[in-house]
Amino acid sequence: SGVEGAVYGYGFSYVHFRGPALHHPYPDTKMCEDVNFMLQLREAYGQRVGLHRDLEGICLHVMHGGNTADSMLHRAVSAEDMAKLDVCKLDFVAALARKVQKELERPGRFFVHASTAESMLQFQATVEQDVRFTVRCLAKGMTMKDLHRIPELQETW
Repeated sequence: SGVEGAVYGYGFSYVHFRGPALHHPYPDTKMCEDVNFMLQLREAYGQRVGLHRDLEGICLHVMHGGNTADSMLHRAVSAEDMAKLDVCKLDFVAALARKVQKELERPGRFFVHASTAESMLQFQATVEQDVRFTVRCLAKGMTMKDLHRIPELQETW
């Protein structure tokens, strides 16, 4: 169904045994391979395939500018809350959390999150003028890649 396809095809993180994946491999396509794979497993194994809400924080999902899923920020997580997640018990994740916190605490530097129903943008800025200029450029249809080509802004990032 459409709902099942949306729920199982969002493209997040899946954990599965090797055997079922060998019998029902991911399709060799550029888009929607995850939903087709998961729906094949649902058809073959029924209710034994399910979803788990990650309340413990065992999975780390990092959003980045090159994300093809055009995901939107559902909830911002503070560095303090992130440090409480199980995934932060891994040394490299804890180091990343410390680095992000240090960057956020740097004087004169802040992050801007701009969300609409269609997309989510985020960027760093150092002064109010950079934010105004960047928002105007984005409103005119420029992408973050376009903005990174502007020499005056490159110095502030």
